[in-house]
Amino acid sequence: MGSTPSELEKDQLKKKLIAYDDFPRKFPSSLELS
Repeated sequence: MGSTPSELEKDQLKKKLIAYDDFPRKFPSSLELS
């Protein structure tokens, strides 16, 4: 009820940013591939 679509989008963006921030640490070779 309290969460609007924009709030949900912000939450998903936060999770995406955190995942991307973790990515190079988990897969260093991915930097070479990209």
